[in-house]
Amino acid sequence: MDALKELARLSLSKKKDQYPNVPPNYLIPTKFTDKTASGLTTCILEYIRLNGGYAVRINSKGSTMRS
Repeated sequence: MDALKELARLSLSKKKDQYPNVPPNYLIPTKFTDKTASGLTTCILEYIRLNGGYAVRINSKGSTMRS
């Protein structure tokens, strides 16, 4: 099975559990992509969260020092 489809399935399943009173056809499935670095990071973070883990994105950017 395609990993992105599995991630979308897990995400939708979590939404169904989180909002049991909302009819399933009203829940909007999340679209995941791994074509960009940001998209891949989102996929990884969401997978960890859906499996009970804790993950955050830490943005570190090098600084330029001028003297």
